[in-house]
Amino acid sequence: MNAKKLLLGTLGVVASLGMSSNTLAYFGETAAYDYPSGFYLGLQLGYAQTWWKDLNGLTDAGLFIFDGSAGSTAAGRVLFGYEFNEFFAVEMGYAYFRSGIVTVADTPIAGPNAEVYNKRMKSSTIDAVGKISLPLDNGFRLYTKAGIHYTMSNGAPTFIGGAPWVVDDPNRKVANVTFGVGVGYAVTPAFSVDASWVYYRGNSDLSSDKYYPDTDFYSLGLTYKFLCS
Repeated sequence: MNAKKLLLGTLGVVASLGMSSNTLAYFGETAAYDYPSGFYLGLQLGYAQTWWKDLNGLTDAGLFIFDGSAGSTAAGRVLFGYEFNEFFAVEMGYAYFRSGIVTVADTPIAGPNAEVYNKRMKSSTIDAVGKISLPLDNGFRLYTKAGIHYTMSNGAPTFIGGAPWVVDDPNRKVANVTFGVGVGYAVTPAFSVDASWVYYRGNSDLSSDKYYPDTDFYSLGLTYKFLCS
């Protein structure tokens, strides 16, 4: 699954960078003068999947068994950025979502189906990305973005030597890379709509209590640009 996501993100970058010679000429001779730069604000709403189920069946010598759900919970992201021209922008965002359900069962004591830990965490993410766009006809554009994120969760099961435990970590924090692709449409010079997918990479280290799974965020968005004179 991760390989497919990395491939999709790479293809998005290549597609945006692989502009035709005509497009590059337009950028060099015209876009820098005709396309207004400016700050923009936006809101994206959709759903997030946090892939706890990738660890389904993880056990520690039969003492604990782990099960999880990817979830498909409502999620939102607010964003603030600056568009230098038709092709390049920088952006910061804050996203909020709930994860899938995490279950740890104590099999020898409570029985094979007993749940001694069952929780759906709430998480928030701050990200900073660079954005590359490929303008198309009639106001449409393809874009890709990549950068870093810092995710904070209100709790997650602790891992000891790679085994799930029933103790909560009340303030899990993970920093890693993020990237995504999308398509946008300029309704007016100031208002744009878009549809996008963003991937927040987690922490795969099971030897400590810092494990956190990957997250996919699918959204529809609305952006308002403050045009510079």
